[in-house]
Amino acid sequence: MSRKIKKNKSLILRVDGGKKLGFGHLYRALTIIRYIKNYKFKIFIEKDFNGFNFLKKNKIDVKKVSKKNELNELKKIQAETLILDSIIVSKNRIKQYKKIFKKLIIFEDLGSKGENYANLIFNSIIDGPINKIKKIRYGKKYIGAKYKILNSQLTQKRFKKDKSAVISFGGGNYNKKTISKIISIIKVLLVLKIKTKIIYGPGVTKKTILIIKKTVGNIDAYNQPREIQSILKKSSLLFCAGGGTIYDGIANKCIIFYSPINNHQKKNISMFRKIKCGFLINDFKVNFLKQYISKILNNKSLINLQLKKYQKIIQKNGVIEVNKILYKFLNNN
Repeated sequence: MSRKIKKNKSLILRVDGGKKLGFGHLYRALTIIRYIKNYKFKIFIEKDFNGFNFLKKNKIDVKKVSKKNELNELKKIQAETLILDSIIVSKNRIKQYKKIFKKLIIFEDLGSKGENYANLIFNSIIDGPINKIKKIRYGKKYIGAKYKILNSQLTQKRFKKDKSAVISFGGGNYNKKTISKIISIIKVLLVLKIKTKIIYGPGVTKKTILIIKKTVGNIDAYNQPREIQSILKKSSLLFCAGGGTIYDGIANKCIIFYSPINNHQKKNISMFRKIKCGFLINDFKVNFLKQYISKILNNKSLINLQLKKYQKIIQKNGVIEVNKILYKFLNNN
């Protein structure tokens, strides 16, 4: 599906992700690299050992930078374009990028820090699923599900769904509160006799996995987030923290329950709640949770309404649309 780009220049991809931030940014980086074939990518990541190793294991030539040496390292490449995929880079640093690079592209601009500096912004997650294009100082900001880059292609093939649930709370390690949420969900699903599968991201520690296992016993567990698509295709329910995982649930027609871990997930979920897509869990007491889940699952008209909404949100993998926009932009002097 990738387009051929006539020029053969270097692109800098500045990304952050790992144990604390999660791995969504890193998976998106892998997809971008795979689709834009005729450019030579130079990849830079700050700090995170897990994120660095993840990229290395995926055969990506990546270099670690610090706040002190980053700008000097980026200047050495003599590239005209920087792609930024990080929510922790400051507004001041984005301003500095603009002085160095002719073209600046940002994926998920948290807090609109880049609106006065970037040429292209893609906010498919932070600003929710409703599609729109907004003019910014130097270009355009693309918002909504249309631009969500999924880790795999959508398929029209129908899979028989079993009575099972998938729990996926991101690629980073879980704090105590998140562990408690997951344990409560598993206990309720066991009472409701719903087969449970849990997907642990690369940043989830063995200690965390052991705590959950000791509390709820053996359940089907997977430690490769890329497996989520094949697992969700056959599952009926998804429990997640929000973010990009919601789109995975929509693409695979799962009934989605969410509970955010961080602030940008709260914002993301608020956008889905506006269109009444998915179900927020606020109370994790086992008795309440059991009644809440049962009530939703027994409401067939509500379930059908959710599935109809999904058809309007995602029709195809957003990487196709993003690739078209990038192709045109990168080849425009």
